[in-house]
Amino acid sequence: MIDPVAGTRVHLLRWCEWTPLAFLMTFLTIGTDLPDQAVPSDAAKRGGDSAGTGNGNEWHMINLRTAYLHASAQGLSTLCGLLFPFCPGPKSWWACMFISWVLFMFLFERLYVRVQSFRSMNRGSSISEMEVYNRARLSLKLLVTCAVMWSTLVVVYTFSIVAPHLVPEGSFLADPALTMVCECTMDVLAKILYLTIIVDVHDAVFDQGARAKRRLEELRQMMNVVWDNSSDVIGISVRSISGTVTTMLSPTYLKICIGDRGASGQAKGDGAHAVVFELDAGEFQHGRFDCAPENEGKVGGGAGAASNTRMRPPPPPGSPRPPSSLPRKVEPRMVCNVEFSSISNPAARAAVFPRTESADADAAGGDPSPEKKVYGNVVAAASPELPRVTSPEIFSVADLIVRAWDVDRKETLLMHDLVRVRDGQRHSIRCEAKVT
Repeated sequence: MIDPVAGTRVHLLRWCEWTPLAFLMTFLTIGTDLPDQAVPSDAAKRGGDSAGTGNGNEWHMINLRTAYLHASAQGLSTLCGLLFPFCPGPKSWWACMFISWVLFMFLFERLYVRVQSFRSMNRGSSISEMEVYNRARLSLKLLVTCAVMWSTLVVVYTFSIVAPHLVPEGSFLADPALTMVCECTMDVLAKILYLTIIVDVHDAVFDQGARAKRRLEELRQMMNVVWDNSSDVIGISVRSISGTVTTMLSPTYLKICIGDRGASGQAKGDGAHAVVFELDAGEFQHGRFDCAPENEGKVGGGAGAASNTRMRPPPPPGSPRPPSSLPRKVEPRMVCNVEFSSISNPAARAAVFPRTESADADAAGGDPSPEKKVYGNVVAAASPELPRVTSPEIFSVADLIVRAWDVDRKETLLMHDLVRVRDGQRHSIRCEAKVT
């Protein structure tokens, strides 16, 4: 169509595209840093729209309403470009132009408020605080891009109207196709500039996988501090599909049991190490006769092992005992001292994995192969400088693990005796074990 006042071509299909696009892009730009329906700690600083009423839903709705209002203003401002060819005279045309300019200027008012609120924000130290900061930063960057591109549209539209009247007839600026050329150029530039930012916005705001990865990394760092510095021994025990139970003990156990046995001046209980051992599924079978009744609940239950034993009533007099009920002790397969390092670490992969010091464990099928010593992101790596935990010590822990897996749901606190070997002498350490 031809604009009756400006005398230029108006491509209605392009304005039909830009009108909803102006609304949608402005809404998404302003709403990029809209939080969930909960008030963050810096609610009074980050939005610029609320002083923090304490009502999360109300604060959320205020910001959502602001995004809708500014998006509607830009959509209506762009809609006026579609209405210009239908204006019957100059008065209605100029009235439509005035309304379009007023609605367009709301974008700069919002940009000013957003800049001021962003300057007052703190980056924070936690992942959640930095995520809020980055969302506000990207939202501001998008808003600046939005303001620049829609300002370019206004300049291009004004140029396409004024230029034909300022140049002699026959000039390329007086060509009727000038409007199409200017609009297409502006459209391509806008999409290129938006594309450079949208990928960053997606990764920071809309990619739930990336957000979860950042939060898990923060949680990993926090738990790493707890794992290395806890005054209590932390044990993580996992049962596989085959029934084998793998247990990892925190470095505190090394500080307690190794004590002054550190060799070559090695720091006692190095915080970069832990202890990992395995228990076969047969160790958790109920009803087996573990050992003699007089050893129940005592330290030292046969073959030098320390265990708080569990037993079932002995078989009737005269009846033979089945092979499975013969006296036996809990026998872990000692993996080794493990070092927290990347699986891709060649030194960790090439480490030497010693067999258990217990001959019984070797006979039971202990597998010292390196391939079996990888657990998640932890690689078992032998450390010659770090003295190994002796068999009686690890046996006492293994018996506690068996008790913990067989514990009644109502029983969350176990009394147990751990063993510490010093100068060839065994010492009992009475402890409380909390099962969770």
